[in-house]
Amino acid sequence: MSDQTKGKKKYRDWKSGDNRYIVIVLFPDGKAGRWHSNNLNSFIKFLDKDHSEWHHMNIYDSRSRKFLKQFYKGNNVAQLGIYGRVKFSNSKES
Repeated sequence: MSDQTKGKKKYRDWKSGDNRYIVIVLFPDGKAGRWHSNNLNSFIKFLDKDHSEWHHMNIYDSRSRKFLKQFYKGNNVAQLGIYGRVKFSNSKES
């Protein structure tokens, strides 16, 4: 490792496996959990299986930390703008 890259996180292209999203999940008892995900469809399945009591989640871009969407349990996944392998619209607005 060169002196220039020591101690610095090197950002990889999304396709190389970085997690695109930070997901904050809220539960009815007021507790929250934080996960990183690259595929929100699979993440929702995980929540339904292992944390069935979840209420809603807030989704953020993992690089910019910008809020993208809020998703409530039981809503149609297509409302997130997800088609196939998790994609949001290309516009800057969410």
